[in-house]
Amino acid sequence: MKTVTIRAKSEEVTEVLLYDVIGADFFGDGVTAKDFRAQLKGVKSPTINLRINSPGGSVTEAAAMLSALDEHPARIEVDVDGIAASAGSVVMMGGDHIRVASNALVMIHNPHAMALGDSNEMRRTADLLDKVREQILDAYGRKSKMSRVQLSELMDAETWFNGEEAVEAGLAHEASKPVSVAAFADLLKVAAKLGARHVPKLELTPEQLRLVAETDKRRAIAAKLLI
Repeated sequence: MKTVTIRAKSEEVTEVLLYDVIGADFFGDGVTAKDFRAQLKGVKSPTINLRINSPGGSVTEAAAMLSALDEHPARIEVDVDGIAASAGSVVMMGGDHIRVASNALVMIHNPHAMALGDSNEMRRTADLLDKVREQILDAYGRKSKMSRVQLSELMDAETWFNGEEAVEAGLAHEASKPVSVAAFADLLKVAAKLGARHVPKLELTPEQLRLVAETDKRRAIAAKLLI
């Protein structure tokens, strides 16, 4: 299980990096709400700078993380450095001020689930998804001035926003300077594995393509060494 990276930027600001899948996955990776809350309790500075680069994960874990942020006495400033997709965008709503890099991505969509059982079990799962969907709408409604119907339609369509579009939709307060696209290219692949249907294609420069290729090569070598 991975933990959140926490480091002091100054006496006034503590930086919290949420750079992973939200909730434990099948491989034991990801950041759980339990660990997130426990680590957040140790932060005593008046301002927390939560930096997000997450393809999403468990929306129930994200809701618990959102509650932890709400309960913390510090001012919460959120920066989306790469991706705040799905459950990541729910955690993002815990910010008192939210900045999204101009070329970063925020994605909202309907919750997904896997169900096994008879027709009654399938109906119960569908009912649960409807309830979770309402909770997600509540989270977005905290910031956005869009109507619930408009937000619902955007979720139905699985909508991806860049920084300026997130501000226009009321999901962020500010579009900040661009980040290196190569730094979060792989997270789009993870987002697709988590159920995203319309993952955007990134326009990478030759240098960024080289960096991504080098990263993939290193990972392949590391995987062989671990066998």
